[in-house]
Amino acid sequence: MIKKFYYFVVNQIMTLILKSNISFLRNFYWNLSAKMIDDNWGNSKNDYAVLESVFKKVAPKKIIDIGCGSGRAFPLYKSFNVPEVYAQDVSKIAITLCKEKHPEFKCNYILSDIVNLKFEDDTFDLALSTRVLAAVLAENIDEVIKKITSISKYVYINEMSETDYLGASLYWFKHDYDALFEKYNFKVEDTGMIVVGQGDKQQNQTWKLYKKQS
Repeated sequence: MIKKFYYFVVNQIMTLILKSNISFLRNFYWNLSAKMIDDNWGNSKNDYAVLESVFKKVAPKKIIDIGCGSGRAFPLYKSFNVPEVYAQDVSKIAITLCKEKHPEFKCNYILSDIVNLKFEDDTFDLALSTRVLAAVLAENIDEVIKKITSISKYVYINEMSETDYLGASLYWFKHDYDALFEKYNFKVEDTGMIVVGQGDKQQNQTWKLYKKQS
């Protein structure tokens, strides 16, 4: 009985945190989740083939990994010898995991919300976001997209879309990315599908590469 009550209370607290528009509370949740996310997906390479095609197309010299987590994509960045890599996350624990798992990887770490990033326009050749924008509340997504599109010439995303969105969630949201990016003068340069899992657990993840229009 006590155990059930404990989990009920914890669930109610987490619900309040995830529904909150207070960044401190939401960032607290991602700090709590950082190790679990790394344990489950920290070594996944199911999107590497797609990312390789994006890197060959864009040939970036300077990139920013939005919501880098524990550095899942770092080995790919290293294989392409990207001269400058910046990695942003709101979770201090996630960034610590990055440093522990990739101690020799040269990277500029940024512990910050996306909207608080301080860079000049078009600082980066490419910004990458995988399962990050989908966690942004509807009332905040526009300013987040505005920030990312101001600092980068290309933006790659793999976020929740019609192909894999399972409905209302406390932490996953479906946004109209084409409309949001078009608002800031970006258009789809390339797109495709990443198939993850098999059978009942299969996910068809839509990825897109947006390019700033001149």
